[in-house]
Amino acid sequence: MKKLHIAAALAAAITIGGCASGGGSSVSSIQQAAVIACGFLPTAKTVADILAAGNALVSTVDAVASAICAAVGTKNARRGGGVPTVAGVVIHGKFVN
Repeated sequence: MKKLHIAAALAAAITIGGCASGGGSSVSSIQQAAVIACGFLPTAKTVADILAAGNALVSTVDAVASAICAAVGTKNARRGGGVPTVAGVVIHGKFVN
């Protein structure tokens, strides 16, 4: 059942944000890479905002996904202590299995 939810979320992201790109990185590709890397599905808006920030250090699929995973994987963020951000963008999304 959870896989169905993940597939539906990814399909929705492709439909809603699949055309948004920056630096050659599509929103849906970054979302999929983050899910694979750390089990976190960022919202399409979060990814688009990170790309729009124009930070050259987070402009490829792997770099953005890694930065998102690093931000949401910190002890402080997991315990509700801090707001995870990448390139000044607050990370929104959810952990998936």
